[in-house]
Amino acid sequence: MDFEDLSLFVRIAQLGSISAAARDLGMTPAGASARLASFEKHLGARLLHRTTRIVTLTEDGQGFLPHAEHLIDAAAVARATLGGEQATPRGTLRVAAPSSFARMHIVPGWPIS
Repeated sequence: MDFEDLSLFVRIAQLGSISAAARDLGMTPAGASARLASFEKHLGARLLHRTTRIVTLTEDGQGFLPHAEHLIDAAAVARATLGGEQATPRGTLRVAAPSSFARMHIVPGWPIS
Protein backbone atom coordinates (compact mmCIF):
# COMPACT_ATOMS: atom_id res chain seq x y z
CA MET A 1 0.00 0.00 0.00
CA ASP A 2 1.45 3.34 -1.05
CA PHE A 3 1.50 5.96 1.71
CA GLU A 4 0.95 8.83 -0.76
CA ASP A 5 -2.19 7.12 -2.10
CA LEU A 6 -3.42 6.67 1.46
CA SER A 7 -2.79 10.36 2.17
CA LEU A 8 -4.60 11.31 -1.04
CA PHE A 9 -7.66 9.26 -0.06
CA VAL A 10 -7.79 10.83 3.41
CA ARG A 11 -7.43 14.35 2.02
CA ILE A 12 -10.19 13.76 -0.56
CA ALA A 13 -12.46 12.44 2.19
CA GLN A 14 -11.70 15.46 4.39
CA LEU A 15 -12.26 18.03 1.65
CA GLY A 16 -15.02 16.23 -0.23
CA SER A 17 -13.36 17.06 -3.54
CA ILE A 18 -10.73 15.41 -5.70
CA SER A 19 -9.76 18.77 -7.23
CA ALA A 20 -9.34 20.47 -3.85
CA ALA A 21 -7.29 17.57 -2.50
CA ALA A 22 -5.15 17.57 -5.64
CA ARG A 23 -4.44 21.30 -5.28
CA ASP A 24 -3.65 20.83 -1.61
CA LEU A 25 -1.17 18.04 -2.39
CA GLY A 26 0.37 19.73 -5.43
CA MET A 27 -1.12 17.36 -8.00
CA THR A 28 -3.35 17.76 -11.03
CA PRO A 29 -6.99 16.71 -10.57
CA ALA A 30 -6.61 14.16 -13.37
CA GLY A 31 -3.49 12.72 -11.74
CA ALA A 32 -5.20 12.53 -8.37
CA SER A 33 -8.23 10.82 -9.88
CA ALA A 34 -6.02 8.28 -11.65
CA ARG A 35 -4.05 7.56 -8.47
CA LEU A 36 -7.26 7.13 -6.52
CA ALA A 37 -8.63 4.70 -9.12
CA SER A 38 -5.37 2.73 -9.01
CA PHE A 39 -5.47 2.70 -5.20
CA GLU A 40 -9.04 1.42 -5.18
CA LYS A 41 -8.11 -1.26 -7.71
CA HIS A 42 -5.14 -2.30 -5.56
CA LEU A 43 -7.39 -2.56 -2.49
CA GLY A 44 -10.15 -4.32 -4.42
CA ALA A 45 -12.77 -1.96 -3.02
CA ARG A 46 -14.47 1.23 -4.12
CA LEU A 47 -13.87 3.88 -1.46
CA LEU A 48 -15.63 6.90 -2.95
CA HIS A 49 -18.75 7.68 -4.96
CA ARG A 50 -17.87 10.30 -7.57
CA THR A 51 -20.18 12.67 -9.37
CA THR A 52 -19.39 15.82 -11.31
CA ARG A 53 -20.19 17.93 -8.25
CA ILE A 54 -19.44 15.90 -5.13
CA VAL A 55 -17.42 13.03 -3.74
CA THR A 56 -18.83 10.93 -0.91
CA LEU A 57 -17.56 7.91 0.95
CA THR A 58 -18.90 4.46 0.14
CA GLU A 59 -19.66 2.06 2.96
CA ASP A 60 -16.19 0.55 2.50
CA GLY A 61 -14.70 4.04 2.47
CA GLN A 62 -16.43 4.93 5.73
CA GLY A 63 -15.01 1.83 7.38
CA PHE A 64 -11.53 2.35 5.92
CA LEU A 65 -11.18 6.09 6.66
CA PRO A 66 -10.60 5.94 10.45
CA HIS A 67 -7.87 3.34 9.98
CA ALA A 68 -6.25 5.36 7.20
CA GLU A 69 -6.30 8.51 9.36
CA HIS A 70 -4.74 6.55 12.22
CA LEU A 71 -1.94 5.31 9.96
CA ILE A 72 -1.19 8.83 8.75
CA ASP A 73 -1.19 10.18 12.31
CA ALA A 74 1.08 7.35 13.47
CA ALA A 75 3.49 8.01 10.60
CA ALA A 76 3.61 11.73 11.50
CA VAL A 77 4.42 10.87 15.12
CA ALA A 78 7.10 8.42 14.00
CA ARG A 79 8.68 11.04 11.72
CA ALA A 80 8.64 13.58 14.56
CA THR A 81 10.75 11.28 16.74
CA LEU A 82 13.50 11.08 14.14
CA GLY A 83 16.44 13.42 14.32
CA GLY A 84 15.74 14.66 17.83
CA GLU A 85 19.41 14.55 18.70
CA GLN A 86 20.37 16.59 15.64
CA ALA A 87 17.74 19.22 16.44
CA THR A 88 19.35 20.18 19.74
CA PRO A 89 22.47 22.31 19.29
CA ARG A 90 25.46 21.28 21.34
CA GLY A 91 29.14 22.00 21.45
CA THR A 92 31.18 25.18 21.42
CA LEU A 93 30.28 28.10 19.21
CA ARG A 94 32.93 30.71 18.58
CA VAL A 95 31.94 34.03 17.08
CA ALA A 96 34.32 36.70 15.90
CA ALA A 97 32.54 40.05 15.99
CA PRO A 98 33.11 43.59 17.25
CA SER A 99 32.12 43.98 20.87
CA SER A 100 29.46 46.60 20.01
CA PHE A 101 27.77 44.15 17.60
CA ALA A 102 27.90 41.42 20.24
CA ARG A 103 26.36 43.67 22.90
CA MET A 104 23.54 44.76 20.56
CA HIS A 105 22.70 41.52 18.72
CA ILE A 106 24.16 38.44 20.41
CA VAL A 107 24.02 39.02 24.17
CA PRO A 108 20.29 40.00 24.29
CA GLY A 109 19.36 36.61 22.80
CA TRP A 110 21.72 34.62 24.98
CA PRO A 111 19.96 32.39 27.54
CA ILE A 112 20.66 33.30 31.14
CA SER A 113 21.91 30.35 33.14
